[in-house]
Amino acid sequence: MRIAVSADALAALGGVELSTLQVSRELRRRGHELALLYRAGGDLEQRWRPLAGEVRQVPAFGWTKAHPLRDLRALRPGIRAAAATRPDVVYLNRVEHLVWGLLAARGARAPLVCHLRHHPDFPGVRLAGRGVAGFIAVSEYVKRRWVTAGLRPDRVRVVPNGVDPEDYPVGGPADRAGARAALGLPGAAFVVLCHGRVHPDKGIDDLLAAWRRLGLPPDEAVLLVVGDPY
Repeated sequence: MRIAVSADALAALGGVELSTLQVSRELRRRGHELALLYRAGGDLEQRWRPLAGEVRQVPAFGWTKAHPLRDLRALRPGIRAAAATRPDVVYLNRVEHLVWGLLAARGARAPLVCHLRHHPDFPGVRLAGRGVAGFIAVSEYVKRRWVTAGLRPDRVRVVPNGVDPEDYPVGGPADRAGARAALGLPGAAFVVLCHGRVHPDKGIDDLLAAWRRLGLPPDEAVLLVVGDPY
């Protein structure tokens, strides 16, 4: 099967970009042929190149109500590029780009599959979902939110995010002791790590409030928060 994959950036900007790369790597491993459509390059480009038989850069994926005609004109090259890859399926990794995905799939005469990674944040979910062959939700919670917003339950399949163990090798006692020493953490303390974007959208405020309620002494337990505030 030939799959047209959209990627806003070939850079490790966050979980979406890394997840899209991991999903595409697994699709390639299973024998599917990939055509990559991307807007901006980045540090993951060399990992993308061996996966995609065809690579095309496009100017835009986004569309807004504030500038509908201007944005639509910017989408045209990407729509034509998707059709030129002659895909069997168009895979949209960001629901924010649904307008492009719907138009690209229509131009390519191929079904559209859309990944759902966060809460619904636009009206007309039921109407927008009519042109999508299937949705992939990262959790049962995300599926429930989108079903409540208007999607049919049988159109949404839950596929939890996965990782390749080779990307995250397990360290031994020496690695553990060295990391704690470098970070100034107590050697015997119980450490909870939160690694991700430090932003209220990610629930960081809830995490901090819950940790404070535990009232654990810092020599016994430490909450380590790692990430960029963007």
